[in-house]
Amino acid sequence: MEAATSKREAYLQSNVIHKAKRENAKAAAVVAAAAAKTSGTDAASLEAKTALYHRLQAADVARQLARAKAMPKGRGDVIIVAIDNPGIRLPPPELSRRLSVVGGSLLATAKARQAGAAARRLSARHAALLKASKANERRAAALARVGKASAALKTKVTAGHERSLVSLALAEGKRLHLVAANTQRHVAATRRVTEAGEALKRAGVATKTEFDGALERRAATLRKIAKTGVAAVRLAAFKSRREAQRAAVLAKMAKAQERCASATEKRDAYLAKRVQLARKRMVAMHPKREVAPATEEATEK
Repeated sequence: MEAATSKREAYLQSNVIHKAKRENAKAAAVVAAAAAKTSGTDAASLEAKTALYHRLQAADVARQLARAKAMPKGRGDVIIVAIDNPGIRLPPPELSRRLSVVGGSLLATAKARQAGAAARRLSARHAALLKASKANERRAAALARVGKASAALKTKVTAGHERSLVSLALAEGKRLHLVAANTQRHVAATRRVTEAGEALKRAGVATKTEFDGALERRAATLRKIAKTGVAAVRLAAFKSRREAQRAAVLAKMAKAQERCASATEKRDAYLAKRVQLARKRMVAMHPKREVAPATEEATEK
């Protein structure tokens, strides 16, 4: 039970909880990146601002240096323009009219434009907040799904473990019951076999004793009624019968040897005929033809 519980906890820690933490960290990183980008504190915005500041500073320094080089020494900010022809003409009417017109549209619309920019910034901020809130909502839904799946998996694993324990206990109890019953039957059968063996031994000993007694009594009776020379006659008759049987076996073996010798002779004669016929067939039916060389035939022609 403790091993199953530890395995289940290890599985939850390594798969479900780790995955949930990874998803949460990913969602938090996305929200933080969006907030930093909105406020302009992310790495790309800071790098762009720094580069723009350095470019503006370099341009201002270059402008100041160029202005200092172009300015005459000892004259301050006064620019003296040499005029060859002192006759000054009036500017054209169009130029005078164009120079006299001073536009004030930028100043008049400054507040409106600034309000519009502020409204756009506020709208962008609200959009970012809405996006972050939606991301938080999705993250909460994902956490709810992960928690629900984890609880369902834990319930399933626990129920399976309980069912396996019950099934294992029932199977073990059934096996032990069968083992005990088989052991009892084996002990009873062993006892019956041992008792039967002992009974057979006693019966065998009694039967042998009775048989030995009967043989002894029969031999004593035969010795009392036996005539002189009967044993020798019986022995002679047994020897004659044995010799006759041996002679019959020897005669049968001689006939078999004769049949084998006859069969061998017939087989050798048959093989000799076959060899003679094969040699005869190997000889050509016409004599070998002599063919003159081509050079001799050409000479004769």
